[in-house]
Formats: sequence, C-alpha cells, structure tokens
Amino acid sequence: MITPKELGAQLAVEKSCSEMSHSRKKPLIIRVSKVGVAALSCVRLLPHIALLLLSPSREILWSDLDRYVEFCEVRRPEAALERVVLFVWVMTYLPEYRNVFYFRHKILGHLLALLCPPMKSLALLAKKTCGPGLLVHHGFGTSVSAEEIGANFSIKQLATVGYVNNSTDCPRIGNNVSIGVGARVLGRVVIGDDVVIAPNSLVISDVPAGATVMGVPSKIVSQRSPAGRN
Repeated sequence: MITPKELGAQLAVEKSCSEMSHSRKKPLIIRVSKVGVAALSCVRLLPHIALLLLSPSREILWSDLDRYVEFCEVRRPEAALERVVLFVWVMTYLPEYRNVFYFRHKILGHLLALLCPPMKSLALLAKKTCGPGLLVHHGFGTSVSAEEIGANFSIKQLATVGYVNNSTDCPRIGNNVSIGVGARVLGRVVIGDDVVIAPNSLVISDVPAGATVMGVPSKIVSQRSPAGRN
C-alpha cells in the first residue's frame, strides 16, 4: 500500500516530467507559429522581395541583410532562396531592419513602408553616402543624421548622431564604427575607421582611427595600431 508520503513524491515526479515535456514542446510551437506568420507576411513583402533581388544596388542591400544573420542564428545565405527566406524573417520580426531597407530607397521606401511599417522612433539620414553593411541593433529612440557614413556601421538603441546648434554641422563616420547604447556623437566631428564608442558616451571632438572612447565628454581609453585593425 502506498503511503501519503510516497504518493506525494510520485506526483511530484510526474509533475516535473510533465513540465519538462511542456518546456520542450513550447519552443517548437513558438517556432512553428513564427514560421506561419512569416509565410503570411510574404504576401505583403512581394514588392520588397522583388526590389531586394532586382535592385541595381542589391549588393549593398545584401550586405546590410548579412549583418542580421547573427540575430536569426543562421549561417550567411549563399543561394537566392536562402537570402529571400532571411529577408522575410528579418522584415517580419525586426522592425529596425525595415528602416534600414527603406533608408536605402528614399522615396520608394516611403511607399513600401505603407505595406510593412517601419519603427517610428528610429530615424536614419546620410547627406552624402552610406556604405554597405549598415546594422541597427534594436534601434528604439535612435536618431542618425550624418554627413556621410562608412561601411559596416553599427549603432544601438537610444543613440544619437547629429547636429548641435544648426542643421549643417553633423558628423562624418568612417568604416567599421560601432556606437553603443545611449551614446551621442554631435556636431562637425570626424570619427575615424575602426572606432568603438562606449555606451552613454558624449563625443564632441574628432576621434582617431582605431580608438575606443568612453565618458562625458568622451576620452580615448584604448588605441589600436594599424596592424591591430580588422
């Protein structure tokens, strides 16, 4: 005959097994649901997909898209179909990427945004050029107004790149620059290649290539030699 203590222990084991089984099924259900939503999203994204594959600047678009591979836990796409699948997934679940995609297309981007709205609190502007590999991570509350932006630029949420006292003096950003959460880069400053700007820093003066800056106002905390750059 089972004692109350043994019965309680048995029920606890069964409950634990049930919870473990449920915890295994839940991620699968979530993944299937997300795949279904992304599949439905394909309908509204048909014009976007056509532009991704046929645009004269598709190499730049692909470079931007490749930066988001790490967030989707997939390998870098090689075939066109793989790229389209990644594009649909990112456009569906990462609204900050929508801003990047529309930023590349100016007026046409505003029209496409009617089908798949961008993140309202994210603003991107480059007066002259913006190199490939643009990455906005989260992007909530981020504003970028730069004279020009180099390749492989990345910026996180609540960051600002822009003007100080007028609408003409704004930063120039080099290649492989990374700007952390809440950082501000203001005025007519030049940010060199391979620069890292730490979170919540205030940059109001030029930053040499290979430097890591931190603080308010920012100071150089480390400096890589040319040989140490990526």
